[in-house]
Amino acid sequence: MSETTTNTGRFTRDQILTMVSTASLNFSSMIVYSLLGPFFPQEAVKKGVSNTVIGLIFGCFALFNFSTSLILGKYLVKIGAKFMFVTGMFVSACATILFGLLDKAPDGKIFIILCFVVRAVDAIGFGASITASFSILAKAFPNNIATAMGSLEIFTGLGLVLGPPIGGILYQEFGYEIPFISVGCFILLLVPVNYFVLPKYDAEPTTGSFWMLFTFPKIWLMCFSTFSLSSCLCFLDPTMSLFVVETFHLKVSYVGLVFLGLALSYSLSSPLLGLISDKYPGLRKWLFILGSFGTALCFFMLGPATFFHIESKLWLFIFVLVLDGFCIGLSGIPVYPEMLSCAYENGFEEGLSTLGLISGVFSAMWSLGAFVGPTLGGFLNEQFKFENAAAMQGLFPLLSGILLLIFYVYEAFKNRSSEALNKFTAAVYEHVPFFPNPTNQQSVTEEEALVNMNQNIDVLEKAVKTAARKGAHIVVTPEYAICCLDLSREAVYPYLEDIPDPKENWIPCSDPHRFGRTPVQKRLSCMAKKNSIYLVANFGDKKSCNISEENCPEDGHLIYDTTVVFDTEGKLTARYHKVCTLLKCNSLETCVNAAETSSTRFDWFSLSGTFDSQYVFPEVLLSNVQLAPGMFQILNDGRLISLPDIASKPLLSVTLLGRNYKKDPDINVSLLTIS
Repeated sequence: MSETTTNTGRFTRDQILTMVSTASLNFSSMIVYSLLGPFFPQEAVKKGVSNTVIGLIFGCFALFNFSTSLILGKYLVKIGAKFMFVTGMFVSACATILFGLLDKAPDGKIFIILCFVVRAVDAIGFGASITASFSILAKAFPNNIATAMGSLEIFTGLGLVLGPPIGGILYQEFGYEIPFISVGCFILLLVPVNYFVLPKYDAEPTTGSFWMLFTFPKIWLMCFSTFSLSSCLCFLDPTMSLFVVETFHLKVSYVGLVFLGLALSYSLSSPLLGLISDKYPGLRKWLFILGSFGTALCFFMLGPATFFHIESKLWLFIFVLVLDGFCIGLSGIPVYPEMLSCAYENGFEEGLSTLGLISGVFSAMWSLGAFVGPTLGGFLNEQFKFENAAAMQGLFPLLSGILLLIFYVYEAFKNRSSEALNKFTAAVYEHVPFFPNPTNQQSVTEEEALVNMNQNIDVLEKAVKTAARKGAHIVVTPEYAICCLDLSREAVYPYLEDIPDPKENWIPCSDPHRFGRTPVQKRLSCMAKKNSIYLVANFGDKKSCNISEENCPEDGHLIYDTTVVFDTEGKLTARYHKVCTLLKCNSLETCVNAAETSSTRFDWFSLSGTFDSQYVFPEVLLSNVQLAPGMFQILNDGRLISLPDIASKPLLSVTLLGRNYKKDPDINVSLLTIS
């Protein structure tokens, strides 16, 4: 298995090689894709091809890419990601060379048919490589896929920047054939290089299906957003060069330079946008919305549309292209990681199979837009001229922005709808957990430990679903419901995970690799988010320490019996390392910070320990109650009660210690309403 993650912030060897291979693909494929723009429409007109058919020739590439991406994404694991990557480049290189020979074909129908056939073959190769590259990249950079993709968009932009001027200059100096043959040979040279450079990643079949993916509304919105951006970008391929030549009277070699504005702004802004998307995933929704509305505005101003009554100026045209490149990156860069997060949140397993599925869908939607954009663009340009055709094209991102805004407003309203409630429903339950035999203190592997814990989490998940279905807002699960009763320090270690500080603003369901290996936290987070419920759970935390420091064990790790809280978005909002007050303070009085709190829709959520570390208390405190030490009276049986002066204020206290209760093999979800 290839090494794919690093906790030090440094790239591994496999990650660097993956970046090199993917960069070469992005650069070469975008040169091929943008090569035709400055001169092919004029050459096709000489061959008796109409503007509409020219648009179809541009668009057929994307149409075949669309169907190919869906199929190849589904069967990525069986075909092999590396094989698909390298073979696709080889096929695309050969097709590019063949396209350069089409000027020898007779005018009319034969030329048109050959253009369609060669472009279709090129699309299949291109689709295979791109689909594989997305999957490989996500596998290599699980913690920061948007940053990696954004950084590589520099090479995408570089290809888009160099393609048109290279094509225009070579065409003007040497004719039709040389641009395609030279670029095709360059890609052929990259094939053996990538065969030896690109690491091979293990593939694990998963249970998620293509059709299941499309049952989630967010996936549909992400697909339409991708489609709208792609259609706008590719609308320019068959239309912009003709408009620039006719309106501003530029030479073909200069037309390619006009493309620089869009490509440069897109490629230079993409790394920063990717970094923001990874570091602040909560901002992605605003990036989508602003980018969509910004792209729509740019296309309305590209001509500008005749109803603005603004004269076309070259400086204005270039300025709008620059702004458009930034806006497309604003919406486009976060789409893939957001689709991936949505799949993980809804139960899709991690691995190349899921990555291939998401990559296939993403590539297919981009390709569908790349088909509709030039096809519709050629027709609209012929019927309404470029100024109004561009404005009509801008309706796609405008609609996308409106739909995204409605979706996120609805989602925010749904999540906050109970903020003003003066009552809530809490669910508690007990079950008989599965534990390894405590007489066998032999250590197991992390994989074996996860298998043991998943047996208990399966039961927990059913209880959470039942509680959510019955209208509970919070579900409190038993102590040791996941692991690890009566195990020694050595035996319990494989069951532990690094539980970070809630200040990290972390949603494990969406970003499971950010703090290393955290499958339990990911699953708990996804359960809370999928069921839109607050989830309280108990398991073990491990923290590294310096053995030279006081209280640091010889193995260099501190182990904590820990209770965590995940909110309705799956975010880790509280982490409580339980304190044995009796041992720490030599009394029943709290002498340490005995509570960790988190703000919720119910005001405050508190996790408190009492005189024995076997007890932990989650409390939901209602209006006007401020949490402070000494606020509660601790009874001998471990219960917390409000002090007399605040006795009228409501308090829910639930003990989590499963083994102090009579065991019931059946799940019993109790609902308690406090007003």
